[in-house]
Amino acid sequence: MKSPILTFLVVAVFAIILGGIIRIFLKRRKSPKNEIPIQRFPLPSDHRAVQKEIERFSRIIREQDVDKIETERERVGPEHLPELIALYQSLDNWDDKAALIDLIQDVDDPRIRPLMLDFLHAPGGRVDIYGVWDYWLCLKAVALSFLAGDCKLFDRYQEKPELIEADIKPYLDRGKDVQK
Repeated sequence: MKSPILTFLVVAVFAIILGGIIRIFLKRRKSPKNEIPIQRFPLPSDHRAVQKEIERFSRIIREQDVDKIETERERVGPEHLPELIALYQSLDNWDDKAALIDLIQDVDDPRIRPLMLDFLHAPGGRVDIYGVWDYWLCLKAVALSFLAGDCKLFDRYQEKPELIEADIKPYLDRGKDVQK
């Protein structure tokens, strides 16, 4: 006959070994196949890093490369805004201003409100005979959505682009910030 103490010790050792195996398995477990990995970019920790990013953003704006702008949009953060706002104010053509608006459109910060208001004065913006809107009209829709504080408004403009000019009109008529 086996001693109850011996049985207890065997069961305890088995439980400890099994628990260790489970912990190792859980640590090595890979993320599920349906999980999409999120790429996170480190925030610059010092002024030099922010300055380098501003220089890169400035080059992209001058090049007006829409693909590069699209790629860099997610890197723009609140720490970049003072420099980018100053850059916008120094720009003397609407093409460069459009590129900058495109770059900062995902930053939800009230400091860019004056830039969005200014961009509503940009020339151009049309829908072609196939119902496709151009870059300018798209960015005006972005600006209006930002000013209204409603990103769903952009979807409405995609369905009915003719509403963009009608919604811009109050801002242009008053020549100042109009709350919706």
